[in-house]
Amino acid sequence: MRFRELLKRLNNHIILALLLINFIQFHLGLFDWLFHVCIPVITSATASMLLIIRVLIQKRRIGQREIWRRNRKMVIQLISISIIYMVIWIPNVVFHIIPLIVSSPLSSEIATGILSHVQYMPALLCPFMSLIGLPEIRKSLKQTFTRLNCVQPLT
Repeated sequence: MRFRELLKRLNNHIILALLLINFIQFHLGLFDWLFHVCIPVITSATASMLLIIRVLIQKRRIGQREIWRRNRKMVIQLISISIIYMVIWIPNVVFHIIPLIVSSPLSSEIATGILSHVQYMPALLCPFMSLIGLPEIRKSLKQTFTRLNCVQPLT
C-alpha cells in the first residue's frame, strides 16, 4: 500500500512537471519568435524609412546635384532591397500573429506551409537588386527588353 501511494504521488509530480514544461516551452517560443522575427522586421523597416527621410532632408538643405546623384542611386537600391525584405517578412509576421488572436487553421497553414519557405527569397534577390543599380547592367537590360522597330519597305 505504501508503494502504491508513492507511485501515485510520483505520477502527480510528473504530470505537474510536464504541464510546467509545456507552459514554459510555449512562452519561450513566443518570446523567441517575437525577438528574432518581429522586432528585426520592425527595426529594419523603421531604420530604412528614417535613412531615406534623412537623405531627402539633406538633399533639400544642401542642394548639390552631384552628391544627390550618388545618393539617389544608393536610395533606390535601399528602397528596392527594403521593399523586398518587407514584402516577404511582414506577411510572415502577420500570418503568425493571426492564430494567436483568432483560431484560424487557414492562417496557420499558410504561415507554416508557404511563408516559412518564402522567407529565404530576400537573400536570393538582394544581389540582383544591387546589380540593377550598376549602369552597365541597366544599359544591357534596356537593350534586351526594348523592341527594335526596323523599318522595311513594303514591296
